This record gives sequence, structure tokens and C-alpha cells, in this order.
Amino acid sequence: MLPASAPEVQDPGRVVIKCATVAPDGSTWMKLLEKMSKDIYRRTRGRVQFKFFANGVLGEEKSVLEKISYGQIQSAGLTGIGMGEILPECRVIELPYWFDTYEDYDYVLERLGPRFEKGFEEKGFVLLGWAEGGFANLWSKRPLRTPEDLQQAKVWLRLGDPMTETILRQMGIQPVPLALGDVLTSLQTGLIDTVYVSPLALIALQWFPHVEYCWDVPLFNIEAGLVVDLDTWNSLRPEDRETVRTSARKHLRELVERTRKDNAESVQVLKDKGIRFLKPDAAERARIEELRDRIAGSLVGRLYDRELLEEFRRLVAEARARKKQ
Repeated sequence: MLPASAPEVQDPGRVVIKCATVAPDGSTWMKLLEKMSKDIYRRTRGRVQFKFFANGVLGEEKSVLEKISYGQIQSAGLTGIGMGEILPECRVIELPYWFDTYEDYDYVLERLGPRFEKGFEEKGFVLLGWAEGGFANLWSKRPLRTPEDLQQAKVWLRLGDPMTETILRQMGIQPVPLALGDVLTSLQTGLIDTVYVSPLALIALQWFPHVEYCWDVPLFNIEAGLVVDLDTWNSLRPEDRETVRTSARKHLRELVERTRKDNAESVQVLKDKGIRFLKPDAAERARIEELRDRIAGSLVGRLYDRELLEEFRRLVAEARARKKQ
């Protein structure tokens, strides 16, 4: 365990920001974050540097946030689970079955993003930029064509994720809660037979040999972002804060673009490996839309208020209408 400390100061005016992430070493995530750190170090003349703890070595995201609150680390690359621990309403962007394209997703996030960034700051964090894991699908050892098929499956639930738990239970699924690091063994032993991740993650985590089918309808785009403790942020020089923010947004945008490209390529890799992609028919799509609305309503008062949900719906409708013009 890291000793409790303020941001690591090697000499007056120099700050090393310790940052935890579940991203694996060698992944696109880590390569871009290291590139960002080098850029910030160079442009601030060594006054600011990020030090990364990858592979989830500091624990699940709730544990990472506790370490930030204790001053042991100062920053984290989080998925929606950790971001929702700070600001529950930001997970409205991960409501299932609302997005089929990145274009629509970007349109909505661009308009809700400033509200969320303000909310993070009110909670004591600066959101340096948005990232993502890509559209998650359901992958299984058994054929999946309908919600009823899923109800017979042994579906993984990432530990500490109340939103996805609600989604799965609304679908009539009794999930099996497991930490990320326990999923591979559980697939191998049959404790679970169905997971929800992006195509890229399915390959990177080495889960793909243990599934045979994909329910080919996007569940949600996995939300992610890079946050830093507000006190640490305020300890930086104003000009260094601007440098960090500018560099982070540039490199995180590059990460988003790389992630999307890698996910598209991963789909073809998985098809080549024999995984069958099963699309719902028109009748099932209509049922999915009904399910989508029911899930969204069930989370009002738990993650977000009715006003935000209606704003989200309006923005999704706007995004779709733009493509028809």
C-alpha cells in the first residue's frame, strides 16, 4: 500500500501526480497516457509529471477513489463505475440501447459534458477529459437472440456497479457479481458463461476463447475519463494547469479515435476466430426499445433526476434527426 502523502514533490515547484487505472500495461490506453505524461513534463519544464499504476494494482475503482481521499494518490483513469461513484448522474450517458453510432454519442456528450465537468468540480475533482472503452456487447457460450435467452444465461456483473446491476435485473437476469480479475477463471470453470465488454476488451482480457456468440446490438458505450483531485490541481501553477488540461484533452481525444479503430478491427478478428454475431429481428428490436425506456425510468431518483433524463432523450432525438436532414 502506498503511504499517505500529498502529491509527490521532489523539489519546490515540481509535482508528481500518482494516477491509478485498470488499463493493462502495453495497451493503447497506457501508451497514450505515457505519451501525455511526457508531453506535459516537457512543456512544463519538468514541473508536472504523471506516475501511473496500471493493471488495477491499486484495486477496483471504488478503492482507488478511497486512496485519493486519503491522499495516497491524486488521480485516476476511471470507467463509468468510478465516475458514477463521484457523480452518479454522469452515467445517464451509459443508458443501454440508446446509441447505435459514435456520431450520436458524441453529439449528446458534447452538450452534457460541461454540466458533468462542473458537477465533478463541485465534488472535488477536475475532469481532464473524456475517453471510452467502446460499445459493449453481450458475449456468451450460448446462442443469444432474445432477452429470454439471456435470462437462462449465467451473466457476469462487474463488482460495485449498481447501474449495470439494475439494467440486468430489469432484463430478468440474476447476475453473478465478480471483480474484473476473477472473470477469466470464472469463464473457464463455468461459474459464468456471459460477459459484457467491447470487442477490443474481449481480446485484450483473453476472454474470447471462452465465448462463441455475440448478441449483436450495442449495450452502451463504456464511459471513461481522467480525473485529478481538486486540491492537487489548485497546487499547480496557472500556466501548468492550462498545459495539463490542453495536453490531456488532446491525447484523450486521440485515445478515443484509436479505441474506435481498434474496436472495429477487433470485430473482424473475432469473426475470423469463429464467434457468431446474432442480430435481433425487427420484433426483438421493438421489445428492446420498450426495455430501454423502462430501464431509463427505473433509474430516476437513483442516479439522475427526471429533468436530466428528459434532456438526454431530447438530445438523442436531435442527434438522430440531424442525420435525416
